[in-house]
Amino acid sequence: MKASELSKGKKHTIVGIEESDFFLNLIELGIHPGKEIELIHIAPFKGPMAFSVSGNIIALRIEEAESITVEQNPDRV
Repeated sequence: MKASELSKGKKHTIVGIEESDFFLNLIELGIHPGKEIELIHIAPFKGPMAFSVSGNIIALRIEEAESITVEQNPDRV
């Protein structure tokens, strides 16, 4: 599942990041495999998405969120 497909309020674990032009930017923002990610807000008209990662709120474009692979945490909601 991709981070761009997440539903609000459900916690997931990042399992991978695809190589892309913004790969290093995501790493520098603290988006790493093994970290917990949660969708906080989606802007209208395919605007940016706000995620909580390690207590930080990070806004990403849909294209950036599509490069992040996640899996749902079965014990966390």
